[in-house]
Amino acid sequence: MDAELKRISDTLVKLDHYFTVRKTGDLTDSETTPEVRLFVGDTDTGQTADVTRIAEGTYLASKTFTDVSEDDDAAIRISNITLDGVLRSRDWRNCFISEPELDVDDIAQAVNEGQGLHQATIAAKNASGVPIQGAKIFVVGTTRVDVTGSNGQVKFNLNAAAYTFRVASPSGYVDPADQTITISADTAIDFVLTPSPPSTTTPSETSGSDQNKITAAQTVVDGCPVLPKLKCHEVKMGQDARLLWHMVNDQGEQVNLEDVIGSCESASSKTEETFDRASTPSCGVELRIRELMGTDSQDEVHVVDVEILDAGSGYVRSDPLPDKVVREPGIYIEEWAFFTEDYRMLFSNQCCTFVQRGLFGLNNNLSKRNLGPPTLQEIRLSMRDNAPEDNVLLDDLEFDAAEIAQAVSRPIQFWNETPPPLRPVQSTKTFPFREMWMVGIQAYLMEVAAHHYRRNDLEYSAGGVSVADKRKEQVYMQTAAHLKKQFQDMCRLKKVEINTSLFAGSIGSSYGGMFY
Repeated sequence: MDAELKRISDTLVKLDHYFTVRKTGDLTDSETTPEVRLFVGDTDTGQTADVTRIAEGTYLASKTFTDVSEDDDAAIRISNITLDGVLRSRDWRNCFISEPELDVDDIAQAVNEGQGLHQATIAAKNASGVPIQGAKIFVVGTTRVDVTGSNGQVKFNLNAAAYTFRVASPSGYVDPADQTITISADTAIDFVLTPSPPSTTTPSETSGSDQNKITAAQTVVDGCPVLPKLKCHEVKMGQDARLLWHMVNDQGEQVNLEDVIGSCESASSKTEETFDRASTPSCGVELRIRELMGTDSQDEVHVVDVEILDAGSGYVRSDPLPDKVVREPGIYIEEWAFFTEDYRMLFSNQCCTFVQRGLFGLNNNLSKRNLGPPTLQEIRLSMRDNAPEDNVLLDDLEFDAAEIAQAVSRPIQFWNETPPPLRPVQSTKTFPFREMWMVGIQAYLMEVAAHHYRRNDLEYSAGGVSVADKRKEQVYMQTAAHLKKQFQDMCRLKKVEINTSLFAGSIGSSYGGMFY
């Protein structure tokens, strides 16, 4: 492969820039296959150049899409680059255009630079001469950049000229001063990195008074928000929790309430007619919340007043959640609904609330103080899914709060529906068997992940190496099956134990549990 061609390909793969695209072909003609060709814009002139042919003999990727429609945004992120019939990278994503763009000048520089006869070896080390891994080395004024390996070195082939080298130190070290070196032969350049001084505590920009205003996080995959996906508010036990929400349509797009909220100002007094047994909502937005399982007939549907903060974007905030919610840890279902001045519900959104166990807002009944599901932190810790840094290949959390909330409820459903039936029927607020519950949660999370990997399994080749980074379904499904069998066996044994105890009878005790 031509060396310059390989260099420009490597540059594009590393930078993972975004490109504007042009569609060709008649999109209304079913017999015509629309072609999406990649273009980059010269930001100085406003002109575009076809990336598929920047210079004579230099060709980059073009790709034909069979599912292009006029509704598609004119932007696609490129990380698929095909050279001489070899796919060097994968993952085309239909996403909005994003800065920065790669200029034509940048590509020309990538093609022309770095083909010199002289090798510059840059080393990063500490004061004792120990190599430092993870230092990013830049050749200033070019797109050349590399990261030091275990030997603390990177190498660049450069023409005879003066170059400025810059180091971005890894965590724990201070960035050293730039070095300008004239290259006329093979050259070794050393950077000595000094440890960072102890950090001093600075005031946080996060206001303490806003910590009880809780937003449900939006799931994002490869930079694209998954708008229709169920969200989850994370609440601490005993917290004075006020939930924030955007009213959205079925596609997850924010709804403008200005045209309907105006009618509420002229609404007549509240009707005497009852909407349902929970309440008769006033004109505007109302929040209702109840334990997710709905198995306990004594669990009431709590009604919470809502304030509209920004009608244009449908942004609202609830009043504090009732004590019966925040003092009883579990998974709750929320529903936000907009009502007109004549008490008609126009639309609603559902969400979940995960009230996590804690040491504040304790129940006076000692037997209930350890009830409620494992916390999100406990579940993530058991799966080693605490932060993106835990998942080197994913560089993201594997499970979001809504997926964990569903996994919390499914073991309870299995318990309630597996013979023999036992009373009381359990909910996420009352299930008492903690280890069994945790194993069940892990099993269902692994099963959900296996479904994802099955749908996204695609082997691809890059530089002669085949990669299948999503080929994990079988391993995940095997692990899920193992954990699920363990959980189900524990359920059956426990039910047999309880059923036998109930049949044989027992002597009551103040130390007695829920079932016996």
